[in-house]
Amino acid sequence: MKSAVEDGPGKVPSLRAAARMEPRADAVPAPDSSDGTGSGLMPGLVLSLDACGTETTLALGRVAGTGVAANVLILREVRLGARTAGAQITQALDDALGSRAGEHAAGSPLQSLAAIVVVRGPGSFTGMRIGLSAAKALSEALNVPLFGVSRLAVLAAREHAPRVALYAGRGNVYLRAARGHEDAATECLLAAGEAGPTTGLVVCEEKVETMFAGARRVAEPTAADALRYASGRIGSGRADDAATLDALYLWQAEQMLGAPTTVSPVAAVSQP
Repeated sequence: MKSAVEDGPGKVPSLRAAARMEPRADAVPAPDSSDGTGSGLMPGLVLSLDACGTETTLALGRVAGTGVAANVLILREVRLGARTAGAQITQALDDALGSRAGEHAAGSPLQSLAAIVVVRGPGSFTGMRIGLSAAKALSEALNVPLFGVSRLAVLAAREHAPRVALYAGRGNVYLRAARGHEDAATECLLAAGEAGPTTGLVVCEEKVETMFAGARRVAEPTAADALRYASGRIGSGRADDAATLDALYLWQAEQMLGAPTTVSPVAAVSQP
């Protein structure tokens, strides 16, 4: 396969060409059942991509069950350096979907994909664009559902933490704060001094750790973590519209123009 970046930023026609085939009949989410519990995802593999952090990660797994009871089996993980992700992502997709990843249908393993998960930010601007472009291209070419998730939400869910922060540059952080339950969580861009108390705060980057004495530092979230986090939505078939799904920038227009940054919340989220 050719490099995803050979065709220009934001476009991945080489992935589309590689994936252009008749999708399997079972590679789609089943409709919700009449009892409201959902009948879950039909058999198939789920590919997850996260290009927002210091390294790009891909994971391949299977989701069984429905809703919050869904279980995830991770079959394979691939890691790339962030600076080389654009040039290596199509090869990494080959590696993640290779025969060593586990069972798949005869022919191209792409035909076994039932869904795609992509971390849409916040994080590296270039990384977000690369990950979303690749995920959207595969989703469109294979006609399989796409599930976008917040990197902050993935970290918070993995660590069972009500408050998590990521580095946003220029003394700012991206903060996620839960207000009693998951659906009431708020994600926003703040100056470090306005992020509130550090008690219970979880971070995953050294730069953020130095800003908040007493914060608990953990490993960065990965594509496998994102797949586990999205499993409930996958099992229920609550996919995003690939045509309108965009990166989660969490920044102000003033910052983009180089003017002083305001620090009021810029996004409230009600689902992953």
